[in-house]
Amino acid sequence: MLPNTTSLLAQVPRTSNQLPFDRVDLFKSIPERFESIVLQIPDQIALEDDDNQLTFLELNNIANKVAQQILAVQAQQSDQEHGVAIFLGQNIKTVVAMLGVLKAGGLFTIILPDLPPERFSFLLRDSRAQILITDSHHLQSIDPSIKLPSDLIVLDEIHTAEIYPNVEIELDASNVSNLIYTSGSTGKPKGVIIQQRNLLHAAWRCWQNYSLNPADRVAMTFSFGFGGAMLYTFGTLLTGGTIFPFDIKAQGLTKLASWLQEKKITFFQIFPTSLRQLVQLLPEEENYPHLRLVLTGGEPIRTTDIQLFRDYFSNDTYLRMGGGTTEALVIAECFITRSQQLPELGVPMGYRIPDKEISIWDENQQEVPAGEVGEIVVKSQFLAAGYWGHPELTAESFIPESEDQAAKLYRTGDLGLMQDGVLYHRGRSDHQIKVRGYRVEMGEVETILLECDGISTGVVIGRANAQDEMELVAYIVPAKGENLSITKIRNQIAQKLPAYMIPARFVILKEFPVTTAGKISYTELPDPGTERPQIDTPLKEPETALEAEIAQIWVAVLGISPIGVIDHFLELGGHSLLATQIINRLQEKYGIEIPLARFFELKTVAGLAAEIITLQSDISKQNPKILPVNRAKYRVNT
Repeated sequence: MLPNTTSLLAQVPRTSNQLPFDRVDLFKSIPERFESIVLQIPDQIALEDDDNQLTFLELNNIANKVAQQILAVQAQQSDQEHGVAIFLGQNIKTVVAMLGVLKAGGLFTIILPDLPPERFSFLLRDSRAQILITDSHHLQSIDPSIKLPSDLIVLDEIHTAEIYPNVEIELDASNVSNLIYTSGSTGKPKGVIIQQRNLLHAAWRCWQNYSLNPADRVAMTFSFGFGGAMLYTFGTLLTGGTIFPFDIKAQGLTKLASWLQEKKITFFQIFPTSLRQLVQLLPEEENYPHLRLVLTGGEPIRTTDIQLFRDYFSNDTYLRMGGGTTEALVIAECFITRSQQLPELGVPMGYRIPDKEISIWDENQQEVPAGEVGEIVVKSQFLAAGYWGHPELTAESFIPESEDQAAKLYRTGDLGLMQDGVLYHRGRSDHQIKVRGYRVEMGEVETILLECDGISTGVVIGRANAQDEMELVAYIVPAKGENLSITKIRNQIAQKLPAYMIPARFVILKEFPVTTAGKISYTELPDPGTERPQIDTPLKEPETALEAEIAQIWVAVLGISPIGVIDHFLELGGHSLLATQIINRLQEKYGIEIPLARFFELKTVAGLAAEIITLQSDISKQNPKILPVNRAKYRVNT
């Protein structure tokens, strides 16, 4: 367990039904550990989603089939690369594919749905994927311009009566398991090399610190392409728990609120930004008696987030706070209960993870005294192996440790301080921020921005919006004689970057403010304000009372005004979390429910107004006395 040097922070109680997890297992392989779990609990449910359910024995069998298919394909290839791309979405097929790749001794890269074609193609090329695992549904959605690997494995059916034996391949913890792509300052994402030892150590930590066991029902709300999802997917599988994938982007937070109770989830992960919205959607009569652990992190946690946890969850639920990087994985974490108070220094990142040493350096690479702010540096043998295809960057970022040949040092770029053995995060030392839990290098966004037509120069920064959430803002100086179209610029960026990397606001300037040294003065860049962005869509005023009411809801959530009834939601800086807020307000006001996917189909105030009229008409026909929903926005458990 984590050292408990202060009574202000808690520990999760041990459970009696945990499966054994010896330290020696950290130096074996994931397939070997998983196969030992299969022998112990063959009939335990390992994976469950809306369409399928697999026991550990069934999962092992179908993963063996996938592994044999991979090996058969590779036997026919002249280039014996083991790279495999997985494009299956947020469901249990992705877990089947990941395990199959590892059993075949390969490495995988997860490709997320809705990626722009250019980024999809880049990931295939850069990861040197020789095989793509997908299914018919996802295969049909791939843009025809994308050049796919010559060999495809189409995973339409995951149940089989045929028995497939375990694959006999010599593996150990040093084998590369997967690549996780993060935003890169050079304008291209970079692949972080994860080894099996990293995921094994994460699983052991889940066993040791969270007491994960076969009774746990773990909601996988993090996208499988996100580093945290890898840690908790294998943390659950290798301790005998059951994984329930949930696609927040497609299904929305409103559905998640009821789904957590329906599935009797005991452990789930959520970014703080999403947690703030989720608690407003929780049913008043429930406080989730089955839920024992809520994990949050990936972006700054506020003291108000801790209060939300206290207000909305039961006395038996623990809140886990922590943080790290894709390269160092989780480096610190801690737990609190509803009754505990925070340390005086505020929300902690936590105590160091076992097997990871933390130092705080000044600009001269010397340790600072306790309580002073400096760069967080991590030493461990369980760091990532480096950057895929970038040996120079690997040598620069991962420093060999002369005293311990198995360990390396990694400079995180995060600022923090240590006090009484507890780590506190204090921001970044570079131009990197977290947007809705995703790491974004401003340099990558700026590179794509400057490729857009008609721009002389531009910069991208992170600013807090009206809801005090971090968002990207692009400042642009047009080329001489150019009349810029923000709509066209946004569309050009969307062809190359995922949605979370597209600036929410664009500000056109005649020139940049500069310092006395002639450099851009970032502190003098103007606030985007609350004015409607300069989009191509003409401003059309509401024509009905209903349209006016919906427009006012958009104004309140988006923090801009005026809103035209045919303005496109995304062009106004909207995204799925803001859409969820609007959906919730519409449900409270009009007593109707609009699925998240349908919201993005409607995408305008006028579209929503027409939909609400149709839905209310249908409701009236079924039940003429039905009344609008009037739920309290907040509640407090006592």
